[in-house]
Amino acid sequence: MQHLKTLEEQFLIAMPSLDDTYFEKTVVFVVEHDKDGAMGIVVNIPGKITYKGLLDHLEIETALVDAEKKKILKGGPLSPERGFVLQEEKDSIFVSASLDTLGTVAKNEKLDKAIVALGYTGWGPGQLEEEIRNNDWLLTPMREDILFDVPPQQRWKTAISDLGVKVEQLSGDAGRV
Repeated sequence: MQHLKTLEEQFLIAMPSLDDTYFEKTVVFVVEHDKDGAMGIVVNIPGKITYKGLLDHLEIETALVDAEKKKILKGGPLSPERGFVLQEEKDSIFVSASLDTLGTVAKNEKLDKAIVALGYTGWGPGQLEEEIRNNDWLLTPMREDILFDVPPQQRWKTAISDLGVKVEQLSGDAGRV
């Protein structure tokens, strides 16, 4: 089976026809992709826990101004107790599962260039490629402004419109030549 080029640091945008309970209208940031499969973090579904709530639970002090307002994201259905921090770093996104990284984020004064998510999503070898061929996902290069400047609930529509199409124009039917 032929594999696509690496999809790391791409957005997977759920097609409107993908009516999976968890992945409906999601945007996934692809963290890893190779012959063994793929791993991603959903970046547009806020959970119920706030940054302040998580930091208090972990006994990490914070000076974050908006820690009580900003929600931790639901990164995926796998290992929902495991946390991930996504941060802007030069021309890419740094992803860490380290408590030290979360502590560093907590010492900053603003959360505008960091995302914390609980859980992740994963695909076995060839599974993601098959889902793309089945028209479950659109691919687009990751854009930091969508990741950090657009509110989570608006990221799906913004990412689709970034492709130059409207949601209403998308069809669930896949075509092959």
